[in-house]
This record gives sequence, C-alpha cells and structure tokens, in this order.
Amino acid sequence: MENYLKIFKLDLYNIKEFDNRIVIEFEENFKNYIEKADLEIKEKKAAKLAEEKKKKEQAEKKKEVDLEKQNENKSKNEQQEEKQKQEDNKDDQDVGEPENKNDELSGNDDNEKKKMLRMNKIFY
Repeated sequence: MENYLKIFKLDLYNIKEFDNRIVIEFEENFKNYIEKADLEIKEKKAAKLAEEKKKKEQAEKKKEVDLEKQNENKSKNEQQEEKQKQEDNKDDQDVGEPENKNDELSGNDDNEKKKMLRMNKIFY
C-alpha cells in the first residue's frame, strides 16, 4: 500500500507539474499574441499616418504647381498686354496727319480703318 501511495503522490506531483507548464505556456503564448497584436496596430497607424502625410505633400505640391501656372499665365498676359500697347503705340505713331493734303483725302479712309481695327482689338 505504501508503494501505491508513493506512486499516487508521484502522479499528483506530475499532474501539478504538467498543469503548471500548461499555464506558463498559455501565459507566454497570450503575451506573444498581445505583443503581435500591438505591433500590428502600431504598424497600421504608422501606415495610415504615412499615407495622410503623403496626401498632404501631394496637395501642397499641386498647390505650388497651380501657383506657378497662374504666375506664368499672369506673366504671359502681361507680356501680351505690353506687346499690344507697343502695337497700339506704333499704330498711333503711324496714324498721324498726312504731310500732303492730297494724301489726307486718300489716306483718311486708311486711318479710320486702322483706328477701327485697333478699337476692335481692344474690345475683343
């Protein structure tokens, strides 16, 4: 009987030992699972922040490009206005009083045509 009790005690000890190992293993696995889940959450947040930052940078670049295009358009418009003014000044210089009175009669229609063309350019 003593032998039987010794075996039984030994079996109980082994069962307790086995239970402790299961609990320890479960705790380790659970800790690892939580750590992995935390890492995944952090990675997702980092990816989301990186994506938002990228979108903001693209929006800023687009704004810069739009501003550059607007500035280019403004400078082109200013250059065209300057050219138009120079052409108008040339037309004004060309349209003067004719030196001969005979030219005045024949050139009067040409001067009026030039003035009308210039007025059309300004309004259109």
